[in-house]
Amino acid sequence: MGKRRTVNQNDWMHVVFREVAAELAVMDYDMREVKVEIHPTEELVKEHMFKPIMRAMYPEVKSTTELTTVQMNQLMDVFRNALQDRLGIYIELPEEKMYGDH
Repeated sequence: MGKRRTVNQNDWMHVVFREVAAELAVMDYDMREVKVEIHPTEELVKEHMFKPIMRAMYPEVKSTTELTTVQMNQLMDVFRNALQDRLGIYIELPEEKMYGDH
């Protein structure tokens, strides 16, 4: 593994992000309209699909590690229903994995 990025590289990265954001704003883009090919990953699903539902349902919970078993079951039900309703994706979980503790 190589060296970590430098402070200058980090600063440059944020300058680029800031400039892109400014240009997109001037052009009146909504981030939902910007089409950049991003392949789904486990982490992206968690961060951009699962966690927004978690924050809406449980605003006091900052991390998935803080969820109670009941909250996790309720959240997973809502998540799975949203996937099925909006995207036609049905995910079946073994009963013992999802509802181990009530």
